[in-house]
Amino acid sequence: MAMFVAAILSDLTSRSISFLINKISGSSTAMTVEDALSSLQMLLLRAEVVVQEAEGGGS
Repeated sequence: MAMFVAAILSDLTSRSISFLINKISGSSTAMTVEDALSSLQMLLLRAEVVVQEAEGGGS
């Protein structure tokens, strides 16, 4: 069961990162480096929450 959850989390994380990269590179407005870093930090926080919830560590 743990391997199944890990595989799903890996896939979701990969898809989220790909989505964000496509969104950043395909946006019509120019993003600054700071905006891109902020978006990546938000994505990392989301991924961390997903992992914590999947591990049962959510409070």
